[in-house]
Formats: sequence, structure tokens, C-alpha cells
Amino acid sequence: MAAEVCLFDILDLPEADLKKVLPKISARTLIRLLNAYPRTVGRTFIMMLSESLSPAAMEFLKDEMNRSQPASLHQIRQAESELVRVLYDEKLFPVTESTSA
Repeated sequence: MAAEVCLFDILDLPEADLKKVLPKISARTLIRLLNAYPRTVGRTFIMMLSESLSPAAMEFLKDEMNRSQPASLHQIRQAESELVRVLYDEKLFPVTESTSA
């Protein structure tokens, strides 16, 4: 499933869809993605999250980002997989025969 979707495919989704999905992802996953890809998804996700999360939640997220150690490649891949899983669960990407096997 994850092999067919890349971060650029995710960034091409409508902003409303991303705003709906991002709060459903765990804070740990968000932090790993934001720290791993600060220029690619970081700015975009932070902007969208700031519109959908409370100021206290945003402050927590930023504090955790600053305190966290760099994620390993395995942890980054797990975070990407969680994001893609949520996108599939929300039916934002079609499940094909190759992704459902």
C-alpha cells in the first residue's frame, strides 16, 4: 500500500482533506514527519494544523518537536505508513488490487 503513495501525492490532496486527516494522526507520528521533512511537509502541515488544533495543542506539538531526538529511518517509514494508512481508511486514496493484497 505505502509503496504506491509518496509524500508529494499526499501534498497534492485537497487542503480540506488534509485538514480533516492530520488531527487523526498520532502526535508522535506528526512530530516524526515534521522533523524528518521540515521543508517538504513541515510548513504545510504546521499551517494546516494551526487552523484545526487548539493553541494549547499547537504549543504542545511545537514543544515536542523541539525536544525530540531525530527519528531513525525505520521510525520515519513507520510514520509515513501510519499517515498513508489513515488516508486509505478515510478513502482519500483508492485501494487497488496491488494495495489490498
